[in-house]
Amino acid sequence: MLNADEFVRFIEGFAQINECWVWQRSKDTSGYGAFRISGKRKYVHRISYELFKGEIPVNLQVRHTCDNPACANPKHLLLGTSQQNRDDCVERKRHNFGQKNGNAALTESQAREIRDLSLCGLFTLRYIGQQYRISAEAVHKIKIGRNWSHI
Repeated sequence: MLNADEFVRFIEGFAQINECWVWQRSKDTSGYGAFRISGKRKYVHRISYELFKGEIPVNLQVRHTCDNPACANPKHLLLGTSQQNRDDCVERKRHNFGQKNGNAALTESQAREIRDLSLCGLFTLRYIGQQYRISAEAVHKIKIGRNWSHI
């Protein structure tokens, strides 16, 4: 997989921080370490898994138990399905929910206000929606906890 020169460059790219092997060189926009092998970009956590644990089946992904995308410590890596990887992300609150979502029309404080206003029963969902420039359906989803459930 790696020739001797590539292996040395690969190993030299890490700093040990706590128990993580943190990649100090090139990273993608999500913070995953990237390394070029024979001119092709590869993710360092996948290289590490293959070097220390074995082949990665086509239908599986390499997941981090440490939630550090730059980490390549094989003790922190395990295989899983795409669904397991998404579940990890949601469970550990690493996904873009609430106002961290670039498409969010509201802030968390606005969503709390909308929830409180809709639960008090003094205003229609349509009226509340007009005040915040969202639909009555969006207000209803906030009210029942389908959207903004983390607040």
